[in-house]
Amino acid sequence: TENQRAWTDFQKSIKLFESKMHGVKPPDFNSSPLRLFLYHIVTHKHFDPLILCIITINIGFMASQFAKQPDYWTTTLNTIDVIFLAVYMVEMVVKIIAYGGLKNYFKNRWNSFDAFVVAGSAVSLILKSHTGGNVATVGVVRILRVARIFKLMNATTGIKFLFRTLIISVPAIFNIIVLSLMLMVIYMVFGKSWFGGVKYQSFIGKNANFRSTTTGLGTVFRMLTLDNWHFLMHDCMIQPPACTIVGGDEWVNDCGSPVIAGAFFLSFYVVGVYIFIN
Repeated sequence: TENQRAWTDFQKSIKLFESKMHGVKPPDFNSSPLRLFLYHIVTHKHFDPLILCIITINIGFMASQFAKQPDYWTTTLNTIDVIFLAVYMVEMVVKIIAYGGLKNYFKNRWNSFDAFVVAGSAVSLILKSHTGGNVATVGVVRILRVARIFKLMNATTGIKFLFRTLIISVPAIFNIIVLSLMLMVIYMVFGKSWFGGVKYQSFIGKNANFRSTTTGLGTVFRMLTLDNWHFLMHDCMIQPPACTIVGGDEWVNDCGSPVIAGAFFLSFYVVGVYIFIN
């Protein structure tokens, strides 16, 4: 019912304001002095900003890599990778001790994400050291370290709120994508029927036409992104003597129709915009 749907949406909204610690209890006074000390460090207000600064610097060094770079710069970047990996591993170990074990550590999803990225980074460095960096999978695994930039989304309450809102909105976004695909297929079929033989011109050409299913879908997607869609419409309005109409046994018609083209493109624009707005 409508009331049940509203209640479900309300419950999802509550999740946006979940506690940062996700059920991790602070250590009591009977805990070891080391855990108390480390817990005080990881919960300090400057700890997370410091880690985020380190991640930003790490991403900056990774972005500084370029083709045909000098050997000394490659060696420098490799050394920096090891240093940053060591920092991330120390952070993970410190949090595990501070939270009282792996069970409490993995209660926080960001900690699970960090552990996954650290493991991926370690695997990439091990493969690189044993293969000399000639394995294609090394580059793929190395990309995992770039994923740490997603932790920047947890930097401020506003960004975190928007990110969690985006996650909750994924089902609705999926519905919009499916509806858009249905719209594209329908208009592609109509386009093949009405403009499949239109003469190649400035914008209707090899890469944008309705002569086949694949190029037709590509053309409709181009219309959906509003990429010069009005020029495509103009080309589909072509009339003699700019095109040819021959009757009889050797029937040829590479012309368009101003009325049909106008109705086709304008209706697609209105319906497409309506879907994305709503």
